[in-house]
Amino acid sequence: MVITSEDHFGTMQKRLTWTLFHHASTKPWPTWPNGTLPREGQNLDPYFEVLCHVPGVENVRIGRKVEDVDQAAYIVLWSSADALASFQASALFPDFLRLLPIGNEQSEAYDTSLSRIISLQFDHGFDMDTELYGRVTLNKFTGLADWESWHWGVRKAFNGFFPLGCMDIHRKRPPMYHYCVTWVDQQGGEQQGMWDWDPSKSLEDKPEIKKVIARGDEHVRERWEFLRWNQPIYYGATREREEESTKQPGAMQHWEKAIQRAMPPIQTWVQERWDIEKPYFPIAPDEDDVDIDMEDLELDEEDEFSACEELEEDDSLPVSIR
Repeated sequence: MVITSEDHFGTMQKRLTWTLFHHASTKPWPTWPNGTLPREGQNLDPYFEVLCHVPGVENVRIGRKVEDVDQAAYIVLWSSADALASFQASALFPDFLRLLPIGNEQSEAYDTSLSRIISLQFDHGFDMDTELYGRVTLNKFTGLADWESWHWGVRKAFNGFFPLGCMDIHRKRPPMYHYCVTWVDQQGGEQQGMWDWDPSKSLEDKPEIKKVIARGDEHVRERWEFLRWNQPIYYGATREREEESTKQPGAMQHWEKAIQRAMPPIQTWVQERWDIEKPYFPIAPDEDDVDIDMEDLELDEEDEFSACEELEEDDSLPVSIR
C-alpha cells in the first residue's frame, strides 16, 4: 500500500483525543456494541453510549498505563478538528466526561473542563487510525522552537537510535514505521505543521506539496511520539521484547543520551508505557484494513511524509521514520 501526499493531507485533518481517567484494574474493559448502530433498548457499555450517534467519531479505543494500572486513557479518532469542536460545544460533552472519573469510586471526583482532553494532530509515521494498539512507548516532549527546528533537531539526535537490545528489529527489511509523531493542538487550533496546498487543485496541478511552518514562529510546542510493539510475526516487535529492553541495565540512560542530543529544541521529556486495545469502529471496516500484512509494508521511497522524506536501506537513517 503506497500512502500518497493526498492521503497524508486527509490524515492531518483528523484529531486523536486522549482523555485520562481512573479505571480500576479489577474492573473489566468496556464491551463495545456488536452492530454498527445500537438497537432499540440495547444495553450499551456506558463508556461508548454517549458517542454512539456523535458525527465524526471514526473509532474508539482504551489504554491502560503499564506502571500505574489504574490509570487509563480513553482514545477517540475524529474525522476533523471541526467535528471534535462541535462535540465539545454540545450538551453531550459534560456527560461524556462524567463517565470518566479522575479519581476512584470513593472520591467521586469529576472534571468536565475542556482541558481534560488532549487533542493530537498527526505529523508523520505509522497510521494512527489503525496501528496504534498493543504495547506502546509514549515519549512526550516540550520545547520552544519552530517546526523546522524540531524536525531537523530530532532527526539528527535520533539518527540510528532504537531501544536498548532491539537493533535487530530496527534492521529488518523492508523497514516498517515504528513511530507515529503527533503534536498537541495549541490554543485556538493552531498547528505545528501546515500543508501549503489548495484543496481545489489536484495533485497533478501541484506535484510538490511542501510543509511550511505554522504561524506563530517560535513558541512552546508539545510533541508526542508513539513507538509501537505490535508486529510479532516478521519483525519480532512484541510486548515481551519491550519489557526485556526496559529491564536491561542502562536502558533509560540509552534514551537520555539520544534525547540530550536534541536539547534544544527539546526542553522537557517524559516517557510512559501503555497497553492499548485494538480500535473499535462504529462503522466497521474489513479486517484487512486493520491487520497489516507484508504487502502493506511496500512503502514508496519517494513519499515525503516520513521524518526523512524517504525510506532507504541505509541503517544511518533516523529511527523516527520507521
